[in-house]
Amino acid sequence: MLPNRITITLLAALLSATPAAGQLVDLTVRVDGLTCMFCAFSLEKSLKSLDGVGEVAIDIETGTAVLTPTDQATIAATAVPGAVDNAGFTPRGVRVRASGRIEFQDSQASLVDSAGQALFRLAANEVLAGIKPGDETIYAITGDIVPPAADLPPGTLPKLALTAAEATTGKS
Repeated sequence: MLPNRITITLLAALLSATPAAGQLVDLTVRVDGLTCMFCAFSLEKSLKSLDGVGEVAIDIETGTAVLTPTDQATIAATAVPGAVDNAGFTPRGVRVRASGRIEFQDSQASLVDSAGQALFRLAANEVLAGIKPGDETIYAITGDIVPPAADLPPGTLPKLALTAAEATTGKS
């Protein structure tokens, strides 16, 4: 019965509504070594031990785990690969869905939540190049954590390579 619960939870996470202004929506980590429901249970337990994690949905077939934060919480993206490793599996990348303003300061871009707190540094790429500095638009973004996220000093924001950024109707 566990795989059905996991599948339903995953579908609910994927079908969630458009994110509110300035928040982490979810993190998806690709995992090598998931072969059975016991593997999924072990990984789920490790991931749920992270601060801010509300729900974990694991898909054994695709080898992914989707972490959804508790209300208004942020999950430390840099801690996710370590939690996967601690459960005995190999992390292969973390994808982030979030929303917020994109602020530019000293030639560095950051995704900022509704309270003005930076969530991620943004890597320069063609998606970021399409965003104008000073724009107060709220963006729904998707991006991949740029390694080496696990080696960052404490308090350092992880770097995110945007794969998509879509302006939403809300302004901050």
